[in-house]
Amino acid sequence: MFAHIKLDSYDKALLRLLQEDATQSQKDLAERIHLSPAAVQRRIVKLQKSGAIKKISAIVEPTAVGLPVTVIIEVTLRDERSTTVAAAKKMFKNAEDVQQCYGVAGSAGIILIMSVPSTEEYEAQTARLLSENPLVMSYRTIIVLDRVKSDLSLPL
Repeated sequence: MFAHIKLDSYDKALLRLLQEDATQSQKDLAERIHLSPAAVQRRIVKLQKSGAIKKISAIVEPTAVGLPVTVIIEVTLRDERSTTVAAAKKMFKNAEDVQQCYGVAGSAGIILIMSVPSTEEYEAQTARLLSENPLVMSYRTIIVLDRVKSDLSLPL
């Protein structure tokens, strides 16, 4: 876990711009927030080292790469012991098929989000990841019909 990081108005502006488009040059970012490119570069390094910037990556359109079916899976673990929860989190974190994994309060201990080529492929993946998994008691699948908003940007 990361501690809360103090961000000034320049840091917040820089993070907002990077969330919009991380491919912008440091020169362009500097012009937009009224700092020098060197100052922008120092702030980006500081934000990365502090953990405020976790990763810079591309957002890929799932349909364009043959993964048009998005599923949300509520997973109920066999028990709530810390060793069971930790093992499940580690397994799902390392599963290539899983895009997102959240430990949650409530009846489901874990929520997974996956994009797959078809419901048949989803069925095969769940057999491997969930049905035959001794850590999992049950799961419930929600198939996404329409991606109304799919964004990980934070309101800064």
